[in-house]
Amino acid sequence: VDVTEDGVTITDQDGNQMAAGENVTVPDTRPSEVPLWDDGTLSVVTVEKDGAANAMWTSDVAPKDAADSYSATLESAGYTVTSENVMNEMYVREYTGNGFTVSVSALASDGTTSLMVAATPE
Repeated sequence: VDVTEDGVTITDQDGNQMAAGENVTVPDTRPSEVPLWDDGTLSVVTVEKDGAANAMWTSDVAPKDAADSYSATLESAGYTVTSENVMNEMYVREYTGNGFTVSVSALASDGTTSLMVAATPE
């Protein structure tokens, strides 16, 4: 466990990592094949030993704009959208590419948009 002014980072005995806080640092073990989102503040990131990774960013942009922005980032990195759903201003999309399936959700709560990304190796 490593605690700083910006948050906390935990690494378990199996090598799984989790970081949470304000503008946390991305662990070196996060798969580089899954791009980061540049338009928000990273608040949570996890990386599992098997290569799966999750991240959550917060932003003041609308959920659709967040989903569209990250979609453009994924597509420029070689990902293809395989499904898309909209439910009450929550945008859910799934992509495949670069050996990963990436699920993306964007939704607003209390005036802040959260963009959540879950990447699983294929």
